Parts: sequence; structure tokens; C-alpha cells
Amino acid sequence: MGMVSSFFSHLKNQENTMQKKSNRPDWAKLFSDALSCPGKISEAYSVFHDYSLGNAILAALQLQAKGLPLSPIASFNKWKQLGRLVQKGQKAIALVMPVTVKFKSKDEDESGAGNTEDDA
Repeated sequence: MGMVSSFFSHLKNQENTMQKKSNRPDWAKLFSDALSCPGKISEAYSVFHDYSLGNAILAALQLQAKGLPLSPIASFNKWKQLGRLVQKGQKAIALVMPVTVKFKSKDEDESGAGNTEDDA
């Protein structure tokens, strides 16, 4: 019995290590933290209304961890474009963005490969 429990604790430690290395947020922890603090979700949503609920909570918790108030967020270039200055030494916050990939079918690859003409 002790061997099995040590195996599962080892797996959990590996999972925690992998999660830390991959810089992926622990969504279960984020949502439980947000739900345990009354008003946190509505406050985050009111400030970050253009973002998904997950990103709004993620941004709110990161700003809270840095000791910063909930305020509008933008990229460095966007602040520059708006004529604003970014304080020296400020670090970015991480948000999750979906990645879309367009796959080509095998028929398109085969027919597209022979259509190039050489002028040489």
C-alpha cells in the first residue's frame, strides 16, 4: 500500500514540475481562487471586458500578485501608439491565446507541387 501511495505522490510531483516548466496556468486553482473571493470575477470582467473569462481572471490574479491595481492592459507597442509610457522594469503578464492551424489536404499538396514553372 505504501508503494502505491508513493508512486502517486511521485506522479503528482512530476505533474507539478511539468506545469511549472511549461508556464501554463493551473486553471482549476485560478477558478477556485476567483470563486472564493466574492466580487473578484465581476471586478475582473468589468476591467477586462474585451478578454475571455479565463484571461480576465488570469490577468486579475497576476496584477494582484504584483501588487498592482486592476487597470487596463495592453502590449508595449499599443501603449506607445496611445502616447503612454511604460515604467522601466515593468514585466509583462501572460495571457492565453488560441493558435489556429490551417491544414492542407494531400490532394492540394500533390497538385500544388507540380504547378511551379521554371524560367531557366
